[in-house]
Amino acid sequence: MISAVVCTRNRPALMAECLRAFRANQDPSFEILVVDQSTDRETERLVREAAEVDRRIRCLLTDTVGLSRARNTGIRQSSGEIVAFTDDDCIPDSKWAAGIASEFEERPEIMAVYGRSLPWTKPWPGERPVAVKSDPRPRVFRGRQNPWTLGHGCNMAFRREVFDKIGLFDEALGPGGRLRNCDDADFTYRLLKAGLTALYSPKPLVYHQQFRHGEDLWNLEKDYGIGAGAFYSKHLRLRDLYILKLIAERWWKAGMLHIIYGMLTARRSHLRLGWYRIAYSALGIWHARKVALGEDGGYMM
Repeated sequence: MISAVVCTRNRPALMAECLRAFRANQDPSFEILVVDQSTDRETERLVREAAEVDRRIRCLLTDTVGLSRARNTGIRQSSGEIVAFTDDDCIPDSKWAAGIASEFEERPEIMAVYGRSLPWTKPWPGERPVAVKSDPRPRVFRGRQNPWTLGHGCNMAFRREVFDKIGLFDEALGPGGRLRNCDDADFTYRLLKAGLTALYSPKPLVYHQQFRHGEDLWNLEKDYGIGAGAFYSKHLRLRDLYILKLIAERWWKAGMLHIIYGMLTARRSHLRLGWYRIAYSALGIWHARKVALGEDGGYMM
């Protein structure tokens, strides 16, 4: 059975659309766990109303804060052999669960499946879509490599034994956490570092709502950068020198190339994006050095 975990906080309108899409997914062999960290009762009300007509849905209320904590709550409370994740601002395709199940069934060596994510709504002119991966070709991943190549946290699934092997999500990372973001990238990297095999597959499909615009989008880019820096810092402190390659890739390919392109074309958005990706990841490295690591190698809260 698949346990689908969706974490949410104070976004009832988005959560309602996500639940409508889940209910169109007719597979009876999976459960839908909504981990609700909201500060009001609106999300709880709509989830419980949906649960009255669809017994696959469960509402898990928690007074914790942070996406990683919510994900870990969902893992602990789930019962499926496969634990899958999407976000409250995503619309899962009606064959999402079936796509995940088929990949695990057909490939017993695969421990993780990452799926496609396409824009549900168009970004504004001049803005790039967030958390999108449209590659139509499947690809198997083994060993250390850039975790962002596999996919995004809005569409990923794991065999339960993965959590026994590498632990849960680092609760200092991720939105709402002390270090802002990149809990999914950290988890993916740890999975690959442990020698487990992952698959990117276009079969499991979600549509990602592009609801952030203007300065909200730039603030998200700041959080991505700080989280990436914290991820780098953590593994450097664990004496993993491969991280130096990932830092160089980010600062050159994702940073300087945007700056150069922006200078040549007079496009200020590229200048700003390149600067953000270098400066805020460096800031994340600097801030994270002050956060102690526990015996398991994760950040201490």
